[in-house]
Amino acid sequence: MALRWILAAALVAVMVPPGTDTSAAREIAIQHEGRVKPFDTFARQLIQFLTEKENFRGYTDPDTGTWVEVFPDGDPVRAVLRMVADPRGVHSLRFIKVTHPELKKHFGLEEGRTYFSLADLESARGKLTAEARQIDEDTATSRQ
Repeated sequence: MALRWILAAALVAVMVPPGTDTSAAREIAIQHEGRVKPFDTFARQLIQFLTEKENFRGYTDPDTGTWVEVFPDGDPVRAVLRMVADPRGVHSLRFIKVTHPELKKHFGLEEGRTYFSLADLESARGKLTAEARQIDEDTATSRQ
């Protein structure tokens, strides 16, 4: 039932301009990491994890010095709903913050850039997957 409400709210977020009331979506209870929390809390935590900011509108492009608007009103609920409703549209938006120089070098990311899109990370997908598997195996082995 909650999934249906999230999907409906996501469609509304894509079709309705910023500033529209999303209070109903904010209150949807979801389960995340073993506990039930409001969708608002989940969205704020997710956006903060990805961008290091609780509200993320955009950033200044390091190459051009111009402002790049990613999520126009910075509302984390609207941003996550947009991710659900329009994954193709979000795929090229740069909002995933990576600042560690060695990490950028390891995964072949532009050194002068701070924010990356899912499209930017595609080339590193195989390496990321392999390393995640290795971490899972190492974790399982250490628990035995």
